[in-house]
This record gives sequence, C-alpha cells and structure tokens, in this order.
Amino acid sequence: MNHTIKNISGATRTMLCCAAALAIAAGLAGCRGERSDKPPRQFLPDMDDSPKFKPQAEAPFFEDGRAMRKPVVGTVAFGDSTDPGAPGRTWKVKDDPVVFEGLDPSRPASADGRPAYQAFLPAAVLDRVVADAAAGGRAMTRDGALAEMLDRGQQRYNIYCAACHGFDGEGGGVLDGRPYGGLVGQRWQTPVPSYHDSKYKDRNTYTGQDGYLFSVIRHGVPNADPALPPKMPSYADKINVPDSWAIVLYLRALQRARAEDLSDVPADERLKLEQTRPDSSRSDAGAPGMSIAAATDAAEVNP
Repeated sequence: MNHTIKNISGATRTMLCCAAALAIAAGLAGCRGERSDKPPRQFLPDMDDSPKFKPQAEAPFFEDGRAMRKPVVGTVAFGDSTDPGAPGRTWKVKDDPVVFEGLDPSRPASADGRPAYQAFLPAAVLDRVVADAAAGGRAMTRDGALAEMLDRGQQRYNIYCAACHGFDGEGGGVLDGRPYGGLVGQRWQTPVPSYHDSKYKDRNTYTGQDGYLFSVIRHGVPNADPALPPKMPSYADKINVPDSWAIVLYLRALQRARAEDLSDVPADERLKLEQTRPDSSRSDAGAPGMSIAAATDAAEVNP
C-alpha cells in the first residue's frame, strides 16, 4: 500500500513539473527578450480582436445600412428611475411622435416624402414640463412652463447655437468685407443662414414650422447634399428633447424681438433695453437685450 502511494505521488509530481515547464515555456514564447515595434503575440486572437462595429460604420445586415441603431421604443437609460411618476421619466420613453419628433400625425406627408411637421409648439410639451414640476413638488401652469422654457432656451441657445448663428439669430458670414454673426459662423465656408429669413418665420412653409426647427436640432438638416459644403449636424448628443423645444421657443422670441416695435415692450423693460441698446450702425443690430418675460407672446402653442 505504501509503495503504491509513493508511486502515485511520484507520477503526480512528474505531471505537475511538466505542466509548470510548459506554462513557463508558453510565457517565454510571448516575450521577445527586447523591445519591438511588432505587435505582441496573440494566443487567443478572437478575444483581442473581437468583431464589432465602430461609430458611424456601415452595416449591410440592417435595411438602412447603419450600424448605429436607435433605442427600442420604451428604452430607459441605465441609472434613470423606472418609477413612472419620477420627474423627467416621461422624457425617456419617447412614446409620442408629436413630442419627440415634432411630427403632425393629423396631416399627410408631402408628395416627395417629407414628413408633416408641427406648425407650433405642441401643448403636450408644456404639459410634460408641468407634470415634471408637479412630480418635484412645484405647482406650475402652462404659462409658467412657457416662461421657464424660454429662460432655458436662451441659456441653451447661447451655449450651443450662438457660436454659428449669432446671439441674435442673425447667422454668420462676411458682408461688405465685415464679419457678422457667431465666431464660427463668420469663418464658415458658406454663409450661415439667419433665423430672421422669411422661410424660417412663415409657418405655411415647412422650414418655418416649429416641428421642423426642432427636428433639425435633433437630426441635423435633412437630405443635405454631400457634394455641397456641410450643413448643420445633429445636436441630439448635446441637447435633449425638452431643451430642443425650449430653443425653438427662444428662436421665436428672437424673431419677435427683431420684428416688433420697442413701444410694445412694457415701460420698465423698455428702460432696460434703452440702456443696453446696441450700436445702431451695425447691420445686425436688433434687440438682444429684450427680456424673456417681454417676449413671451412670441410663442404660439398648438392646443
């Protein structure tokens, strides 16, 4: 019995020594012994070079050819509350094309396939802002939501849009040898359009509808010609849905501020404007100091 145990133990030790030697040899095989610009040895290459799609890559597997997929309807970002009553929760589910795409389902698409956009800010957007305030313990009316969104729209516009479109929405470029508009817009290879152009103000034209302006913020300029200079890209990774609508509201306030007479402004606000009036010799001079409260009437809402 003792002799058998000794024999088994010896065999086991031999096997262990062989295994250790093989492991050491494998480890040494991965070392070149000196620095090298060559790639390291790969013993399990599928783990180092696993198949994957890079951002913006093409994927023939999908019908639209895009590797990047839209989230499934109802998807909630990791870390957000799953409580239906939590503030901000209704903005995550993206369950309404009126609110999340700016579309008007009551009207058919155009003959060339262009979607029908909301002509005015949907009331459902304001209702969600009101609901968020209520969930956070604040009582708010639609008018209060409108004023709050205008304030937020001014802030977001000045951060993300003014660099190209100017703080007054005047666009950007060079006119009569003088640069105007946003610092980026002044240097763009083609003039950046002004939001005071009639095509962005006439709601009978699709480019002047609130839903279209919202969609451009979210998705960029549709059907841009790749042979022409690049147009505005999507800002959805920087500006969320409620802020996108807020910017549209603020754009309407800028348009109203440029078009209306100063006498329409309340006296106390008019005094502030007079004190901050820009140089009238500038071609882009408008009323950039106009308060949001005084410009609230610029917003029109779909019931």
